[in-house]
Amino acid sequence: MTYWKDQPGIGVNIVDKLLNYTILSPQSVIEWALESKSSRLSRAYVYELVAATVGKVTGRFRQVISARHALNLTAEQKQALQEPAEAERKSMKELFVVMEDLLVPWASGTKDQTMEDGDGSSEEAAAIIQWGERWLRTFRRKIAVEEAWFLEVEKIAGAIEGNGVMAMED
Repeated sequence: MTYWKDQPGIGVNIVDKLLNYTILSPQSVIEWALESKSSRLSRAYVYELVAATVGKVTGRFRQVISARHALNLTAEQKQALQEPAEAERKSMKELFVVMEDLLVPWASGTKDQTMEDGDGSSEEAAAIIQWGERWLRTFRRKIAVEEAWFLEVEKIAGAIEGNGVMAMED
């Protein structure tokens, strides 16, 4: 990203492709973005990079869960998709735990960089804390949405399987 500092959108695109080819892991991208420099929290391209990374992980999770609940699958096919579904859910949850662990110190003002200017009460420290709080709130909501989606899909799938219903109704 340092190389593409004047055109960060290209850097974001390249990281996206590296994620697609599993050259980079989602966790490594999140750690780079959130671990050390407070100024990254206020940069739009860093948020775009993190949001796209989270989107890839949650999108993959939704694909696998949806595939497992397809109506035309046999019991054996559904069983074969059980393990990948659990693995994707675990992977997604682990990513959100890493994000939480990295964002809480920024949001609470306990991150070392926040306290560099003294007691953390400077305007810059207050701004860093606000950015950390915003990021934390945003991604806490995202995991809540994904968990709610998962529970709803499981509930609907259970009702369909239990009733022998062939189509879902709202």
